[in-house]
Amino acid sequence: MKKNIAIACAALFTLSLAGCGTSASSAGSTASESTASSAATTAESSASSAEGYRIAIVQQMDHASLDQIRAADPDVSWAVLNADCGLYPWPPPAGRTGFQRPGNLFDSMLRRICPYGIRGFWYYQGEQDEEWPRDYQAELTQLVRCWRRCWDDAAGSLPFLLVQLPMYATGAGPDSWPLLRQAQARVAAAEPNAGLVVLADCGEADNIHPVDKEPAGRRLALLALETVYGQPVAGRSPQLLEARRGPGPGQVLLRFAHHAGGMQVRGGGVQLAGADGVFRDAQAAPAGPDRILACCGALRDPCAVRYAWYNYGPAGLYGGTGLPAAPFGPRTLND
Repeated sequence: MKKNIAIACAALFTLSLAGCGTSASSAGSTASESTASSAATTAESSASSAEGYRIAIVQQMDHASLDQIRAADPDVSWAVLNADCGLYPWPPPAGRTGFQRPGNLFDSMLRRICPYGIRGFWYYQGEQDEEWPRDYQAELTQLVRCWRRCWDDAAGSLPFLLVQLPMYATGAGPDSWPLLRQAQARVAAAEPNAGLVVLADCGEADNIHPVDKEPAGRRLALLALETVYGQPVAGRSPQLLEARRGPGPGQVLLRFAHHAGGMQVRGGGVQLAGADGVFRDAQAAPAGPDRILACCGALRDPCAVRYAWYNYGPAGLYGGTGLPAAPFGPRTLND
C-alpha cells in the first residue's frame, strides 16, 4: 500500500532523551503524603509564576509604541526598542511541559506519530544553538539518525531535507550563524538521501523568525520535487566545487555545481584574503555557466576565499533559476 505523505518536524531536539526521568530506585517505591503535597504546591506555584510572567511581559512591552517606532524607522535597533517600549524577557520559564525541558518536544510531538507512514522529513531549526555552533554538526547528525531509527529506516532511505539558517544579526558571536550554516551543509552532504535548502538571501537583522515564509516553502517544494519525486526541475542551490587562482594577477576562479544554466551575480558577499589572513570585499562576475571570477584591488596575491561568511550581510550569487548559492567558509586556493 502506498505510504501516506506526511511531514515530521520539530523545533528543538536534545541528546539527553534517556535522562529526563527519575529512576525508581532513587525515587523510592512510595511517596509520602508530605512529598505529594509539596509536589502539588510546587506545581501550582510554577503554573502561577509562569502565568504571572506572561502577564508581566504583556504589561511591560508597549506594543503600540513598538509598532509606531518601527513604522518610523524600520532599521531601529533592539536597544532603542527596549529603552523606549520596555523589555521583552527571554527565554520563558522552563516548566514541566515547557519546550526547554530536555526531550519534551520529541516525546510530546514526534514520538506520538512513530512509526506512521511518511514520505520524508523537512527540518528547519538551529537558532537555539547559536551559543554552541561547533557542537551542532554532531547533534544534528544524531538527530537525523535517531529519527530514521524511529521509523525503522536504518538504511537511510527516507529523504531528510534541511533548511539552512537565513541571515540574522545575532549577538552570540561573529561566526555563530556561519558555523551553524556550515554544520547544516556538512550534514546534508554526509547523510544519505539528505538535501539542503539555502536561505542566504533571506532574513531580517533583528527578527529571528523572518516574516516572509514563502521562499523557504517554495524552495523546499522544489528540492522535494527534484530529489524525492524525480521531477524535471532544478531544486538544488549552487554549491562550491573548487576555488583556485584565476588567469590574471589577483584573480580567483570559483566553480559551482547545480548552477542550473548559468551563475549570476546580483550583489556582494565574496571576500578574499592574502597572507595576512584578513578578508576584504571582492568584486565578482560570471565567467562561464558554472564559474565566477573574483578579484580585489587591494590584493595582488590572494590566498583564500569565503562567501557570505557572517551572521548578517549580502549574499549575491545565484544559479540560473534564481536559487541562491550556498555560503562557504574560508577555502585555501588551488594553483
